[in-house]
Order: sequence, then structure tokens, then C-alpha cells
Amino acid sequence: APEIGTDAQGVLVENVQDAGWAALARVANGDLLLAIDGAPTPDVAAVGRLLEAARAKKPRQVVLHLRRGLQTLFCEVEPNWEEETE
Repeated sequence: APEIGTDAQGVLVENVQDAGWAALARVANGDLLLAIDGAPTPDVAAVGRLLEAARAKKPRQVVLHLRRGLQTLFCEVEPNWEEETE
């Protein structure tokens, strides 16, 4: 993984819904979301835009770049887009 300094900008994950996409990808409360599909997430507005873009494209996978403590990791999320529309 690329070296991430302590000044990394991202969005703090505060609440992961049980059985939701993030939980299934093992995203945890306290993780710092650094990027979605390689695009930086410096603020909540950026996360919203990137998630809306993903919802419009409906890719098979969405890759989240996270910082957890001193570790950086990538989580692949496989959304069920059919459930989204119900």
C-alpha cells in the first residue's frame, strides 16, 4: 500500500450498519475513508458525490481505501444494486 502520512485527509467512519455493504466489506467504526475507487475523499460531500456516481454506474465492485490505526487497507464492496431500488 502507498505510504500514508499522519496528515492524511479522509472521512471518519462513525456508524457501520449491521449487514450493510460496509459491514460485509469489514469496514469498522473509527476507520478513516481515504478514497473510493481511487478518488480522494477529503470530506463528506466528496463521499456523497462518489457514492452517487457509483450508484449511477452500478459497478460490480467498489473499492474503499481505508486507514485503520497505523494500517492502510483496501476493502472491496460488492453492492447488490437490485436491493437499492426496492
